[in-house]
This record gives sequence, structure tokens and C-alpha cells, in this order.
Amino acid sequence: MRFRASVSEVSTFVQIVKSVSRLSQKCIMRFGEEKMHLICHDATEGGVQVWSQVKVTTLFTAYRIESNQNNEIHLSTSISDLLSVLNSASAMQGKGEVVVKLAKRPVGEQGHLKPVLIWEIGGDTKRGRPPRLIHEHHIKVLKPNEIELLREPLCPEPDIHILLPPLATVRTVTEHLAKLSPHLTISANMGGKLTFKAGQNEAKGVEVETEWGGLKVPSVVNSSGDGSQQQQPERSEDPSHFFSTQVSVKSLLRFLHAHSIMGSTVACICEGHSLIMYLYIGEHEEHGGVLTFFIPAVDGDQDD
Repeated sequence: MRFRASVSEVSTFVQIVKSVSRLSQKCIMRFGEEKMHLICHDATEGGVQVWSQVKVTTLFTAYRIESNQNNEIHLSTSISDLLSVLNSASAMQGKGEVVVKLAKRPVGEQGHLKPVLIWEIGGDTKRGRPPRLIHEHHIKVLKPNEIELLREPLCPEPDIHILLPPLATVRTVTEHLAKLSPHLTISANMGGKLTFKAGQNEAKGVEVETEWGGLKVPSVVNSSGDGSQQQQPERSEDPSHFFSTQVSVKSLLRFLHAHSIMGSTVACICEGHSLIMYLYIGEHEEHGGVLTFFIPAVDGDQDD
């Protein structure tokens, strides 16, 4: 099993990891020949999961991988540890390359060899550059039986896909609506309208609603997140008809902390079942990767 690469886009790597840092303490990095996947599959509070994929060329150069599992390597790691290493690399950016490689190091009194990611950050002593920094990042290599347990959530075909306004704007609106209710009803139609509705007291009919109009209803990656394109499902309904699902405000805000990634976001509504968010690295037509967030629907009568 071998892995070695130069990290060419440290800042993008930092943004990707930051986007999931509020969702889970651990993640799985699956390195393949063409893509790196970042997975948070253990349902957090609110049940949010992340299944992302990033093109190798978006983050790495001089990329080499070899394993007896179809040239794939699955590593489980602490998100905070990974972010700490990447922040260190970001601080040294411009002072030399960042190289990451898989190795083994003796651990404990018995000196048993354990897998680690070795991060070599910075330049050398030539021309006055500071010496290279070395970080040993402890990880776990998943066994085949553990890999078999990794399954994306099963969701019905989305009823509608819609391109969201900037996430920073959506986050501000959501934070205001969070003061009224623990739940939000999110609705969209083929006419390009999107609404967020919160009820302060549904029994008394007090509700607050925010609406956006003129949004694009695009072709998007399919629900498996493999990067292929599909058209919106053909509907006979009036384009003004809204499809809706209700989600936890806390769960939605956890996703909205991903707004540091510069790119477009497509929301997919599976009516009454879930909200799927595709957060693209770049524009979705020519993206360098996509982070897929699965946010389950909630019953309006349940406590959050």
C-alpha cells in the first residue's frame, strides 16, 4: 500500500475540511486514482451526513497511489487533527511545497508499527528558506469489512432541484428564523421560487416567510453523487406548484457553515423525506468537486 502526493491547493483543502468540521469529530478520506472522497457517515445530532468527492487534480500534483483494493485507500482520521496540519501548511504557503505520504511509525512501549500520514511542509535551508516542518498525523486504515459498511443514505428521486442564493445570505436569514421555531419548511417550484418558512406558534397561525425569486432550476449531478448529469424530472404540474420538506434549523445551520467554499450550491427537495445539498467547488457545470450533504426531514410535532 503506497500513497504520496504534493498538495497544490492547500487553501481549498482547508475550506473543504472546515465545511464538515461542525458536523462530526471524525471523517473518512477515501483516496482513489482520480478522486478523493471525504465522508462523515456517522449520523450526527440531527442526522446530517456528508459524502463528498473532489477531483485529484483540484488538490494534488505528483499524485501516486497503489493498493490491493482497486488502488483505493480508506483512512479514518480526527477532523481537528487534519485541520490542524492543514492550517500549519497554509501558514507556510509560498515557502515551499507540501507533501503528504503514507508511512508506518513505531508507537507505544512495544514499538508496534502504526500507519501515519507524514506531512512535509515548507522548503529547505537553501537561499535562506526555513527548514521543512514534519507532522506525523495518526490515522486508521480501514479493513475490507469496515469498507463494506460504508453506504450512502437511500433517498427517493428529488422532486425539484434549485440553485441557491449565496450561502452567506441564506445563513443570515436562517439565523433570524431560528429565533421563531426549531424547524424550517423549505419549498421550491419550477418557476425559480424558493421559500423558507418558520412558525412562531403554528396553533395561532403566526408564521414568517422569506422568498427568493428568479433562481435557476438546473441540471445537476444525480443522487448518487458520481458527477453525472441529469435533467429535471418532467412534471405535469403547474410550474407555480411548490415542493416542500421540513428540516431542523440546527441541522441546516450546520450545513450553512460550509459557506466559506467559493462555489455554487444546488438544493434538492425530496418532499417529506429529506433535503440534499450539493455544494460545488466552483460552478456546477465545470466543478472541481462536490460536497453532498444529506439533511433528513423532521416531523413538525417532534422536539429538536
